Amino acid sequence: MIAQGSKPSAADRAPAVAGGGESAALILLVVAVLVLTTLYVANRALDAFNRELLPLMDREAEAVSSSIAATIERALALGIPADRLVEVDPFLDEFRRQLPSLGYVALLDGKGSLMHGVGPELPAFEAMLAAGRVLRPDLALVRAQPDPDSDLAGRSISTSLEGIRDTAWPIVVPGQEALVLHIGSSSRAYDAQIADVQWDIWIVLLVSVLATYEVLIFLLARSAEAPMTLLGRAVDRVARGDWTRTVAVIGSDESRQVLRTFNLAVRTVNEAFARLTWKAEEIAREGREAAERIGREISALTERHRFAPGRLVRMTALPGAAMARTPLFIFVLAEQLPTSFMPLYAGSLHSPFSWLDPAVAIGLPLSAFVVAVAVATPFGGWWVGRIGSRNVFLLGAVPAVLGHVLAGLAADLTMLIGARVIAAIGYALVTIACQHHFVQVGNAGRQAGTLAVFVLAVVTGTICGMAIGAVVADRLGFTNTFMAAAGLVAVAALLAAWALPADGDAAP
Repeated sequence: MIAQGSKPSAADRAPAVAGGGESAALILLVVAVLVLTTLYVANRALDAFNRELLPLMDREAEAVSSSIAATIERALALGIPADRLVEVDPFLDEFRRQLPSLGYVALLDGKGSLMHGVGPELPAFEAMLAAGRVLRPDLALVRAQPDPDSDLAGRSISTSLEGIRDTAWPIVVPGQEALVLHIGSSSRAYDAQIADVQWDIWIVLLVSVLATYEVLIFLLARSAEAPMTLLGRAVDRVARGDWTRTVAVIGSDESRQVLRTFNLAVRTVNEAFARLTWKAEEIAREGREAAERIGREISALTERHRFAPGRLVRMTALPGAAMARTPLFIFVLAEQLPTSFMPLYAGSLHSPFSWLDPAVAIGLPLSAFVVAVAVATPFGGWWVGRIGSRNVFLLGAVPAVLGHVLAGLAADLTMLIGARVIAAIGYALVTIACQHHFVQVGNAGRQAGTLAVFVLAVVTGTICGMAIGAVVADRLGFTNTFMAAAGLVAVAALLAAWALPADGDAAP
C-alpha cells in the first residue's frame, strides 16, 4: 500500500515480479546444499547406528544369559543333575517371548550336545552346530576359577552366523556337569529398526527441505525482493519526473543502505529545488525582464519534473503473496501434525459411544473436524469482509491453539471431538483470511495464479505435517505432539502479525 490512502496504480504493481528469477535460483541453490548436507549427515548417522549394533546385541544377549544362567546354577547347586532338570523349555521360551529379537535359546551339555532349546531359528542353529561353525567357551579355563562371583561375561564368546549373533555363556557349578547356554540374537529385528530409522530420516529430509524452501521464500521476499521492488517503483517514478516520494526503509543491512541512499538523493534534489525557487524569487525582484526569464525557466522545469519540498510522501512495500504463504504453511503444518495418529489416539481414549462400532468411533474426531470447517468457513468470509484478513488470521489462531491444547489433555473421546471442532473453527478462519489476502494482492487478471500459491502452501503444509507428525509422536508422545502443534500455531500467528499488512479499508 502507499501512504495517505492512495491506491497503487498498475505501474506500481508491475515491477513486483522483478528479481523473481534470481530469488528462485538462490533458493534452489540453498535447498540443494541442504539436501546434500542432510544426506551426508544421515549416512554418517546410519553408519554409527550400524557400528553400535553388534555391541548392542552382545549386551542384550549377556543380560538374558546372566538371568537364565543364575536360575540354572541355583538348581545345579541344589544337587539336581543337569539331565534331570524339568520344565526347562517353557522357562527358556518365556525369555524368548519377552525379547522378539531372540532367534533361539539353547542349552548344551559339556560335550556340545543339545539338551534343551526353543525358538524359530533353532533348526538353523542345530545345523550350524553339527557343521562345527559354533564356537564354544573353554570350560577348563572356567573351572580353573571356581569363584561364583567371577565375571563369566568376560569369558563368553560371540559368533556372527547367518543372520544370527550367537553368544555362548558357560554355566559351571562345582561337582556338576558343565553346561553352555547359547543365545541367538536375530538380526531381522534390528534390520526392521534400521529400516524404521531410514524412513524417519527420509521423512525428516523431505520436511526440512520443504520447510526451508518456504522459509527462504519468506525471508527473501521480506529482506531482498520487497525492498528492491519498492526501490524499483520509486525509481520508475523518478524516471517519469516525480520527485515527491521517498521509500520506507525495510530489508537487511544492504537493502536498508540502498533505500536510505535513495531517500537522501530525493531529499537533496527537493532541497536544491527549494533553494532554486528562493533564488528565483530574489532574481525576479531585479526587474520585469529578469522575472519573466526566470519564470519561464522554472515553468519548463516543473513541466518535466514534480517536486514537494517539505511535503514528501513515503511509499511502502506492496503486500505480496509470500507474506501470507509462510504463516499459512506453518499453520497448516501444525494443524496436520496430529492427523496421522488421530485414530490411534482416539482409540486409546474412553468412548461413551458404546453403541457405535469402534472403527466408526475412532473416525469421529476427523469427521467432526471436516464438518466444522465446512460450517465455519462462510462465517470466516463474513468476518474477513469487516475486520480484514490480518485480524481474522490472528482471531483464528486463538481457537486453533485452544483446540490443540484441549485435544492433548482430552480425557475421553467426547472431549477430543469437541477440541477438534474448536480447532476446526480456527482452521476455517485462518484459511479464508489467507485466501482473501491472496486475492487482494493479486494483479489484475492474475488472481487465479495467486490463489495457486495458497493451494501450494496448504498442500505442502499438509504433506509435511502428516509426515513428521507420526515421527514426533513416536518420540514425544501424543500429548506433547499436540502441545508442539499449539506452539507452531502461535509462531504462525506472530509471523502473520509482523508480516501481513493491516486492513484499514476492508470492504465486504
